[in-house]
Amino acid sequence: MPHFFHQYLPRVANLTQIPKTRVLGTIWFSRADTKNHFGLIRTNKGQSIQNITDLSRRGERIRENRMDRACELFIRQSQNLLLKDYLPKIEKCLEVLPTADLWWRPHPTSNSVGNLLLHLSGNLHQWIVAGVGGMEDNRRRAQEFSTDGGGNAVVLIEKLRATVEQAVQVLHKLEQDQLEQAQTIQGIQITTIGAIYHAVEHFSMHVGQIIYITKLRTGRDLGFYTIGEDGAVQRGWCST
Repeated sequence: MPHFFHQYLPRVANLTQIPKTRVLGTIWFSRADTKNHFGLIRTNKGQSIQNITDLSRRGERIRENRMDRACELFIRQSQNLLLKDYLPKIEKCLEVLPTADLWWRPHPTSNSVGNLLLHLSGNLHQWIVAGVGGMEDNRRRAQEFSTDGGGNAVVLIEKLRATVEQAVQVLHKLEQDQLEQAQTIQGIQITTIGAIYHAVEHFSMHVGQIIYITKLRTGRDLGFYTIGEDGAVQRGWCST
């Protein structure tokens, strides 16, 4: 540490390192100095840098940019999981699931694949399309579980795909400051980012159930994942 910094050490309780500072190496200063010291600091070679508060503001901008990037990645990954991963897996299941098994229930208290398709459409519409996107919420949740036939796989998957595409468009239009906004969805108070997180994980849970029922009724390996020669998992056609 350069000799001139010793004059500041008595009032430095917590040293903070500012990375990527291009003035004779790395500069150390305290948070207290950032707020209270308004003079120019000179290096031991006589060079000066801007007011230390400017460095603090620059650090804040860097952190904000990183948060912007993180929010963007969160939204993009949520879109990809719904549209490019989960939905294709369901479509693959419906290609091989016998028509007679669409409404088969493992137990009277369990749900069939048909029920789960209705439930996924209803939940995603309520939470993302209506809850986050502001569209009308016309969900009839009880019917998602009480229905016991009457719809074929083509109709059900078309409805689900339309809902997923609507949800993806809602997410595409979101601004970062909206992610912290409070929402009340299904009687639950939650932030927008919390609603997205819930909708995606909820979708994933029921996709797993659809996959399990399909394997149970067909005895087939659906080939969603393969293991390469190096032991790495290859996602195949459902890559995000």
